[in-house]
Amino acid sequence: YFLSLLLIASAFFFLSSAHAEKADSLKKTNIKADNYEQEGSVLNLKGSVKVTRGTLLITAENAIYQERADGSTLVTLTATTGAPVFFRQKRDKGIDMWMEGNADRVEYDPKTEIVKLITKASVRYLEKHKVTQSQEGDFLSYDNFNDIFNGKSVSITIEPKTNNTETK
Repeated sequence: YFLSLLLIASAFFFLSSAHAEKADSLKKTNIKADNYEQEGSVLNLKGSVKVTRGTLLITAENAIYQERADGSTLVTLTATTGAPVFFRQKRDKGIDMWMEGNADRVEYDPKTEIVKLITKASVRYLEKHKVTQSQEGDFLSYDNFNDIFNGKSVSITIEPKTNNTETK
């Protein structure tokens, strides 16, 4: 059981990209859920799943961690009506910069380091509390190895950069 939780904890740290707070990788991972069930190589976490690691926060109604025959793993997080899978993490750039998002379903493959946000997907980049960029769509995908976002049926908004020097 402990090994399974350790593996799922490392798999949940899917936002360890160049954008994420690098110090988070040195922090312990805490996972809470109402119930869990392990059947062979599949671990089911059910009810109010909450994962924290440093500045990373992930919430979902359910999570499934499964080890495939080739030894690779897949993590799937699912939502309930009105409560999407949610994540938030501090970014390395700047003092108060964050990345957050949500979707009805999130799949993470640690082998390829690809995160898929499926159905009602959105990702927001924040500077303090101001959204500086947002992406929404039926499907968003993030390739952590190559730092590439892509998607289908998307809408992207990029706010103008603000100039901190005032002209008089």
